[in-house]
Amino acid sequence: MGEVIVYLDFDGVLNGRATRGPDPMRDDPIALAASALSPQRARLVDRLCHEAGASIVVHSSWRLSWTYTELVALLREVGIMAPIIGVAPVHAVARDLAISADIAARKPRAYVILDDEDWFRYDPWAEDRVITTNWDRGGITDQDVEDALQAIRDQLDARGEE
Repeated sequence: MGEVIVYLDFDGVLNGRATRGPDPMRDDPIALAASALSPQRARLVDRLCHEAGASIVVHSSWRLSWTYTELVALLREVGIMAPIIGVAPVHAVARDLAISADIAARKPRAYVILDDEDWFRYDPWAEDRVITTNWDRGGITDQDVEDALQAIRDQLDARGEE
């Protein structure tokens, strides 16, 4: 039986319009990239994963430029301690295709997709599982976390799990 997965985008989830840009004083590439992300938003993602017992799969476009090991280091640097179990396939640049391929391979018990863009509007498999964050609001909010937790609970309830 699969696990609970949070498919994580970075831009618009872990940062937003009000988030500071990269700190030019950071000379380590991981620390420099992490400085463009919000520790406050990272804590919300970590809380979601902790409360749901979920692991993370990165589906951000950052997966096209950074290795898995670098992405893990980057998320740890910004404060996400939840398990990071992989990245959505890079051969499928379109996020909906990448995530659907990953779901087919991993067969999660439940999942949510955190993204600020509406990549999934025509994908019935994603219905009620996409939590659309807002770039202008600065990324993920407490309400987004609550909505994601409810989506996961609903999926587990439908499977007869709690």
